Amino acid sequence: MKDILKTALVTGAGKRIGRQIALDLAKDGWAVAVHYVSSDEEA
Repeated sequence: MKDILKTALVTGAGKRIGRQIALDLAKDGWAVAVHYVSSDEEA
């Protein structure tokens, strides 16, 4: 079976829970795309 790259889009990833979810997914090997309105340094 081929390896499948898991990909996630996390909205609100600049702060708080969205940021933590994005970080946790990345640590678990997911490809993560983030969306934010402000807080570009944090994202």
